[in-house]
Amino acid sequence: MISTVGGSTDQTSYDLTKNGKALTTYTGNASDNTPNAWKFTFSALYPDAKFAMTSSRWTLGLVAGINDDSYAADSQLFRTSDATAIPTTGWSTSVTTSVTPAFSPDGKRLAFNYWEGTTTNGVAPGNGHNLAVMDFACNAADGGAACGSPPYAFSNLRELYKDSKNYPAWPAFLPSGNGVVFHMSFDGNLCTGTGCGVNSTPQAELWWVDVPPNAQTATKPTRLDALMGLKNNQSYLPTNGLHPSDARLAYKPTVVPISVGGYSWVVFMSRRLYGNVLTGDPFARADNTAPCLAKLWVAAIDLNPTPGKDPSHPAFYLPGQNMMHANIHGFWATDPCHPNGAACTSGDECCGGYCRTVDGGSVCSDQPTGCAQEFEKCTSDSDCCGAQQGFSCVNSHCARPPPN
Repeated sequence: MISTVGGSTDQTSYDLTKNGKALTTYTGNASDNTPNAWKFTFSALYPDAKFAMTSSRWTLGLVAGINDDSYAADSQLFRTSDATAIPTTGWSTSVTTSVTPAFSPDGKRLAFNYWEGTTTNGVAPGNGHNLAVMDFACNAADGGAACGSPPYAFSNLRELYKDSKNYPAWPAFLPSGNGVVFHMSFDGNLCTGTGCGVNSTPQAELWWVDVPPNAQTATKPTRLDALMGLKNNQSYLPTNGLHPSDARLAYKPTVVPISVGGYSWVVFMSRRLYGNVLTGDPFARADNTAPCLAKLWVAAIDLNPTPGKDPSHPAFYLPGQNMMHANIHGFWATDPCHPNGAACTSGDECCGGYCRTVDGGSVCSDQPTGCAQEFEKCTSDSDCCGAQQGFSCVNSHCARPPPN
């Protein structure tokens, strides 16, 4: 995890597998003379966290100065160990400024707001108005996320969404990597917290879009109506004088990297009404005197969504949140994996990928016997027990189909 504290331009990285041990503090300039100010703020961490793609210049959209809370230089990959740049091919010749980037769970794709750059593959930068994706390869010997020596390759730039008026940002891949959930801002205000200016009243919706194989294939971006509280284009959410319609108050989605219970799961921030507790001004700043409406909500997404159709389900409030504080951007993470021989309940807990019964107990193993159970490691649908009943391989883990 990398954090930026308060108004400082410095960041610090932490190892969450070692009780949050501080690893590196990024101040001044790195040894390659690249500036560290805001370098990792809202960056896209690679799945193994050894490097990240910066979000530069327009991270807050149009609400603030061009470099406020944003890396001032061009977007590029930086090592988290020492904040030095990593050589790449296919990136700097196309992309100058990527905003709110995100890697896919398997590390093989990067989605971002293509704010500034050079027209490539028929795709032009959109000054905030388009969302793009590129393939990524890092010389991994096994084709996975364990990268080899650079340079690393970006390729196959294609457009996910384009809108002449609105601003798509904060993309999050579904576990399969074949779909992206994103935040649609209506006024270019990508800063959705309670400290974005006195008159900051950002409105946004959540959408999803299929990832095309190439730049010539059209996508079918679709609003997540059920998640936002819409049915037949009408809101079914409660209202009051301050909340005439809460369906445009959804922001910053992130997605669980594995499928659970036959669904993908998205957490997002909303300013909607909640019972008789959160009923006030949706944009009021947290001041410890009244409940703050910026809270985290969760919704299910169909596992294999059909392009052009809404795959979402109604959202529910995430319990246990401090009512007085703003909770802006939730992230999902699996626990650190367990070594072979350690106790387990499912294969996703194990570094070797399998959880098998030995002497009456379940322990982690890297030696599967027979087909792979739910949550165990796989490379194709046929590896999974119950493949004929609809079990599938999603992000290298066997996943059950959704309930009937």
